[in-house]
Amino acid sequence: MSADPNQTVQAFIDLCTRHEENFYKFVHEVHIHDNGLFDKLMGWLEGILQFLREGPGKSLDMNQLFEDAVKSRKINEIIAKEEIDSLIGWQAERKMWHEQKTRQKMAGNDKTFMNPGADMFKSSDFGLDEVGLSLAARYIWVRLANIIVNIRMTSKI
Repeated sequence: MSADPNQTVQAFIDLCTRHEENFYKFVHEVHIHDNGLFDKLMGWLEGILQFLREGPGKSLDMNQLFEDAVKSRKINEIIAKEEIDSLIGWQAERKMWHEQKTRQKMAGNDKTFMNPGADMFKSSDFGLDEVGLSLAARYIWVRLANIIVNIRMTSKI
């Protein structure tokens, strides 16, 4: 492996070029023997691209979407509300952290430089403080827990 990003990118391009014919052969075989799955997948992808190009066409009522999903039992109301509340809390804490960092920089008290006498890296060496790291870790754990709960719920159905 090389530390030069250009060599890494070129190695990836070379790998893709070597296997391009086999990839197209695989896609062709899947398309021939798929009983319409490939066309459905392409239609689904085209729908996503059209949505990204044109938008939803009308305004979305998030409250109505939530209520409809709860009524049709596509989501668990309690779990969804807990996840939404945790995301709102995380965003509020992140906003406060960002404001604090901005105030520190404006006041000239930013300590995000690397201490040359230190034996190891600190979070401040990368422009992060402990609050930011703990917020990010909390968000990741909340998301993982919600994913696990949703997987368990869908596997029981």
